[in-house]
Amino acid sequence: MAHGLVQRDGENFKLGLRILGWSESAKAASSLLAIAGPVIERLKDKSGETITVGVRIGSKRTVIADCQSDKSLIYRPHIGQVLPLHAGSGGKTLLAFDRADLEVVELVKLTAATITDRKAFIAELDRIRERGWAFAVQEREEGLNSASAPVFDARGDLLAVVTIGGPSFRMPKQKAQVFGAMVRESADELSELLGRSRAAAP
Repeated sequence: MAHGLVQRDGENFKLGLRILGWSESAKAASSLLAIAGPVIERLKDKSGETITVGVRIGSKRTVIADCQSDKSLIYRPHIGQVLPLHAGSGGKTLLAFDRADLEVVELVKLTAATITDRKAFIAELDRIRERGWAFAVQEREEGLNSASAPVFDARGDLLAVVTIGGPSFRMPKQKAQVFGAMVRESADELSELLGRSRAAAP
């Protein structure tokens, strides 16, 4: 709930005024927060790892919801956490499906695995868009791997990204397809629920 990103509404959470001011999709994002809980809880149980929902704000990705793994050694994000777009599966997914201002995204080297060559980076975004999910191996932080897929609003516009994050020994590259399929299924479910919620609105 730091920085006005998320506010408590009874036992639930809603987007804070700061995000509402930033995003034209604020209503859709608020709807996403309202329905995301059970979906990411199931994904956490299925994958065994921590789940986050993130949105793009300018040239960064911001975590707006999370569901942390029950295991002892886990990825521990926090709501309001600001992350780079160019490193990690979540940011790359947001860029793959919305390349606005891509040229201003700096490919800063964060680990030995961070993609810093722009031509290679764009090729990676093309692959992500084609298969519908991304997998990253220690690109943002040593020992941390992740898989992500996009969430679309009822108009078909990119709204958010769902990410599974965990230690590299439990999420090895050899299981990328498995985790990719898991996260895409949950992201698609959220997209479908957002479409239904809009259809049901007066």
